[in-house]
Amino acid sequence: MPGLDAPHQQRQQQAHGKGGDGEAAQHLTDAVRPFARGVSLLWPELLAVDAARRLLAGDLGALATWLAPDLLDVDANDRYGHALLDARRLELELVCATPGPEAPATEAPTGPLAWETHLWQQLARARQGIAGAESLDLRAWPRLHVLTKLFLATRALVLNEPAAAIASAEAASRAAQRAGFLPLAGHGLALWADALLCAGQDAQALAVAGELATLATRTLSARWANEAVLVELFAARQVTPGALERLAQLESVAPVGARRAQALLGGQPALDSVDSSLLAALGPRL
Repeated sequence: MPGLDAPHQQRQQQAHGKGGDGEAAQHLTDAVRPFARGVSLLWPELLAVDAARRLLAGDLGALATWLAPDLLDVDANDRYGHALLDARRLELELVCATPGPEAPATEAPTGPLAWETHLWQQLARARQGIAGAESLDLRAWPRLHVLTKLFLATRALVLNEPAAAIASAEAASRAAQRAGFLPLAGHGLALWADALLCAGQDAQALAVAGELATLATRTLSARWANEAVLVELFAARQVTPGALERLAQLESVAPVGARRAQALLGGQPALDSVDSSLLAALGPRL
């Protein structure tokens, strides 16, 4: 594409697939934006990178509206572009425990991006207590392998199998870190900490929370930083009304921690099955 060299395009793709540095992602988005005006194949890439950056940073306030399919200026025939944005929309629904309508049954996924969208759907359904598909062997694609492990960990946790959840979540977080998929590593660490807390392994959960906090610092992620704080409070048995009230106000920054804090304060937020499993396990210990 005129005006945008191949290495720059490659870096843009890497920011989407291996993003983790929020500031770098913002710089790349700003650099590419002038070349994505009007009808451009770069436009959905730009939107997807910016959505991934917002998800990581904890800038979720208007993201659901911003990602609404009928508001996106993306060519209706651009299946690749829509698939990119569908994956980010599904990730947002998972994080916020606000599942959209179930997607109609279609043919089996045929490529990595279609599989990624499918796996985000399976993850969201698993967090709502729907068992989902059988185990899949997608090791040929490292990103999909990580998502599969996240799905298996989620399903195991919801089925009250914390040992299996711990193993799969640890495998997901380590594989994501080795491959440089830092946002997925955050998902893995958070789920690993949840599984450890459910199993009563507080010391190990505290160590994983430290890893999540380190990742948050590295990626400038307010979302992961606040999620780590709540895990630390749970693991150290230092939950106080003041700490919960502060976290409960962060719905648009760290929605998982916010809704858990709201529930502990006596509110009635929309919880997913992972939230409910964790709070049920913690109840007698808090």
